[in-house]
Amino acid sequence: MKQLIYIFFFGIFFTQTQSDYNTKKGFVAEGYDVVSYFENKAEEGNKNFTTTYDGTKFKFVSQIHLDKFTANPEQYIPQYGGYCAYAVAEKGKKIDLKL
Repeated sequence: MKQLIYIFFFGIFFTQTQSDYNTKKGFVAEGYDVVSYFENKAEEGNKNFTTTYDGTKFKFVSQIHLDKFTANPEQYIPQYGGYCAYAVAEKGKKIDLKL
């Protein structure tokens, strides 16, 4: 029974935090292309290449990056919703990542 309670609360926590994104400037990652980060670049997305995933808007530099994201969005979603991982882990606070 105790394990069932842990699973229940973990499920609630995971579900709630999964869709909590830092959407400064109206887009995840302040409008930067999340696929570009996997190419060791920080490129600002273009308003012509946008999509919505999990109720949140994303921008990309090209149709190719948009297609990569839509094929496998979980691969590119920022960890911790785009908030500073240290602040979330150590202080329990959500602080903007500085690009």
